[in-house]
Amino acid sequence: MAISFRRRGPSAYAAAFCLIAILTLLLYAFRSSINSATVSLCYLLAIVITAIVGQSRAALVASILSALLLNYFFLPPYYTFTISDPENWITVFVFLTVALTVGHLSARERERSAEAERLFNEL
Repeated sequence: MAISFRRRGPSAYAAAFCLIAILTLLLYAFRSSINSATVSLCYLLAIVITAIVGQSRAALVASILSALLLNYFFLPPYYTFTISDPENWITVFVFLTVALTVGHLSARERERSAEAERLFNEL
């Protein structure tokens, strides 16, 4: 029998929030030496982990939170939700679209895998 690391309910949201918060602190420490693409990819990895370990809705929350934090801490002007460079509008829009899609697909794949395992065990 496999050990399940899947989180449900409030614990999935709390785990997603903590993961994104810790990642933001780590990335912020290196903000002067990394670019927005690096930050985006790190957030995407966190969203995939959230989707696999948590659930689809927790990944959705992580996606929106990550997009807001990307804008606030890593895109100039810093510490505002204003986007001054038109390219950064594209960055935030593409990031949010990809994050939502990847989170949803990862969670759906995890659910299908669990269902297939359940059906296999019934045989």
